[in-house]
Amino acid sequence: MTQSFDYINQIIIYATFAMSLNLVQGYTGQASIAQAAFGAVGGYTAALLSVHAGMTFVFATLIGMVVGFVLGVLVSLPALGVGADFVILLTLAFAYIVSSLLGSIHYFGGQSGIIDVKPVSLFGHAFRTPNEIFPVFLVIGLLVLGFCWRVGESGYGRVLKGLREDEPATRSLGLSTVRFQASVFGIASAIGALGGSLFVYYYSQAAPASFSLNQSILFVIMVVLGGSGNLIGSIVGAALITLSTPVLQDWVKVNPNNASFWQQVVYGALLILLMVFRPAGLIPEHVSGRPRWWQRLGSKNKAVAHSGRPHTADALAGGGSLSDAIAHGQVAPALDLGGTEVGTDEQVPALSSVMGGSGGGLSGLSGSGSAGTGGLGSLTTGEGEAFEDLDDPEAGAYHFTHQAPPPEAEAILTVTGLVKRFGGITAVAGVDMQVARNQVTALIGPNGAGKSTLFGLFTGFMPADEGSVVLNGEEVRGKSPNAIARLGMVRSFQDVRLFRYLTALQNVMIAVPDQPAEFVWKLFAAPGQVRRREREVRERALELLASVGMLDEANTLCGDLGHGEQKLVAIARVLATNAELLLLDEPTSGVEPEWVERVAAVIRELPNQGKTVCVVEHNLAFLQMLNANCYFMEAGRIRTKGTLDELMAEEDLRRAYFGV
Repeated sequence: MTQSFDYINQIIIYATFAMSLNLVQGYTGQASIAQAAFGAVGGYTAALLSVHAGMTFVFATLIGMVVGFVLGVLVSLPALGVGADFVILLTLAFAYIVSSLLGSIHYFGGQSGIIDVKPVSLFGHAFRTPNEIFPVFLVIGLLVLGFCWRVGESGYGRVLKGLREDEPATRSLGLSTVRFQASVFGIASAIGALGGSLFVYYYSQAAPASFSLNQSILFVIMVVLGGSGNLIGSIVGAALITLSTPVLQDWVKVNPNNASFWQQVVYGALLILLMVFRPAGLIPEHVSGRPRWWQRLGSKNKAVAHSGRPHTADALAGGGSLSDAIAHGQVAPALDLGGTEVGTDEQVPALSSVMGGSGGGLSGLSGSGSAGTGGLGSLTTGEGEAFEDLDDPEAGAYHFTHQAPPPEAEAILTVTGLVKRFGGITAVAGVDMQVARNQVTALIGPNGAGKSTLFGLFTGFMPADEGSVVLNGEEVRGKSPNAIARLGMVRSFQDVRLFRYLTALQNVMIAVPDQPAEFVWKLFAAPGQVRRREREVRERALELLASVGMLDEANTLCGDLGHGEQKLVAIARVLATNAELLLLDEPTSGVEPEWVERVAAVIRELPNQGKTVCVVEHNLAFLQMLNANCYFMEAGRIRTKGTLDELMAEEDLRRAYFGV
């Protein structure tokens, strides 16, 4: 029985290391080879305080965790903003430095380490045997699991997953990636230091060999084996690695002298098999909002006819919330655009009512029926004309009538003399332009004109060489992308850049500002406030998904969505930031015609809700739907501006655009 408790205590210690590493590696996507080194920091700190200062287990361990946290933050700072390869090299260097210092400095006991560490004690009672220590370690292990779970499955953890998927996209939403990366590294280091302290107190000795590079690699194997981004998987991985020793020695009857060699062989074989057959690990990351396996037991087949789902009013009867209804698959949403229902059997509020505005549907939109699947027809320039296919009542598509764009209003964005050079190439050559408030403005021109580069300069993703970018009277040139986003200008990307392994709902929730759940201390100091705001954030995200007709896909991974669906989720995500100015980079590129119409319908309504839109687009039919004021850009310069009809009426502009 003592032997069994010994193995269980070892599993708890190793699971502590694995769960802490999973926060960095699984949730944040930053590989670290220094977790054992941080264990050494906590273990040796506790050992020195125990032997030389007579400090008790609790206080020595807490001090070791504080030291581990501080060192973790300091080590992470040089790695911020660099690639994952550099993070591995940095943590590897730190691990070598710690190992060398511990083995060579006499104060740390050299290769023999520090011995005679006092036993685990609480309230004056010492715990010496594995049986006695087990309850203490079990409580600590459960506290670590609860803490990591609370951090990883909260709004804070949601941002960590965003960093893992796409750091620039996360910054574009106004989130400071430095704060999250540094803090999670410090937290993981502190918990690793706790694991080191438990190890030292359990064996009454702190030795360099116990915290070697091989141990760090072993912790990485535990995380990969169990499943990155899943804390239960970390425990399973720790259990499998720990129990491999008695299995080989007691069951397979391997000579103890050769057991270490065969363990390495088994670990390598397991990793190869996992990479081939189950790359997500034994217990893959759980997707928030999706029912777990035990919740699916006895449930009906989800592949039911769409018309068989309950209507929204029925699903919400009895006081249920919209988020509860969508989580249980009860709501069959639709896009209500002024009486036009798209693609589903149940209407949801129109975009104007969802976003807090007034009025009914979209201006210039009439007819009924779902989005058509026919072509968009030819571009026409006669006043009052529309697209041929869209005028066809048999097409069942939105009917966009041609209207003159509204007169120019006050400028929300003023750009003066903007220049960007790449070596000897001038991509943007002295651009002057203004984006009128509460209107749709378009940038058109041939490929390579510098349109997307302008968006990068506006939002701080590229540094401008010369010029000025003024947003609402404030100069934003030189500011970081997240700072510019917080000032009210947010961009989407031509290649969408959604977080593919997060659901559509999670993608939109990340963008909602002012979330107390994004601060670790508030998760534990103000849980009531966090819960209330989390419900509000969820409802807001669901409303925005409903506004673009994507409520039905709220719990679908964005990597599983079609390209047109991803474009709509991307629009919902930038809307969630509450930014005044939305920069949309080719929102219809690669999108099927029926999705083009839906995107146009959504964007066309945004100025009525107090939003300003600047769009880069090649699809002239789409721009005709928007009735946008257009800037024509060529060779890094703004040649002229006007309505789309006016620009395309000029032969030299048509020749520059189409090449004929």
